[in-house]
Amino acid sequence: MIYNMPRNYIKKKLPPPYSMETLQTALADVENSNKTLREAAAFYGIPATTIYYKIEGRKSSR
Repeated sequence: MIYNMPRNYIKKKLPPPYSMETLQTALADVENSNKTLREAAAFYGIPATTIYYKIEGRKSSR
């Protein structure tokens, strides 16, 4: 009897619900001190950590 190894399921990732233009606008607002990081995150619907990582030059954990 031959036993097959179990398959490793890789969950498909959904694209982010915001566009790159929206992200660039949010970054510009934060860098120009028009909005705080949290205000921009709430206003544009982008996670605050994403904005923070882009400003700091970090890569995401994905």
